[in-house]
Amino acid sequence: MPAATAPSGPDPRADIKTALPEAIRVLIAKDYAGFIKEFMPPSAAKQAGMTPDQMAGMIAMAPQMGDSMAKLLPALQSIKDQTPTIDPTGNSATFTLSTPVENQNNITFVKENGLWYLGN
Repeated sequence: MPAATAPSGPDPRADIKTALPEAIRVLIAKDYAGFIKEFMPPSAAKQAGMTPDQMAGMIAMAPQMGDSMAKLLPALQSIKDQTPTIDPTGNSATFTLSTPVENQNNITFVKENGLWYLGN
């Protein structure tokens, strides 16, 4: 599957207001490997003992992971107009889902190295 064409200019993950629409854009393009590369926190990949590129390769080889990512799209779309709750450190932004998705009542983005990533 071809990668979603990235927007030009500053990295949209630098601001939570642009990170969420960027995540939606990549998922609409069904660029699941690109989504993993861009939205998996570096700390989570490191904890898994892989790079984001290696994790993306696993996604490309596991169709059921694509199904899981496809379920994430409507959840992200449902919160796109919400203002998240930002934790006191400014490194976590939580959106509340009106309908739980895969037993999750919220979606959290985390900030690492100045960029926002999907935290759960």
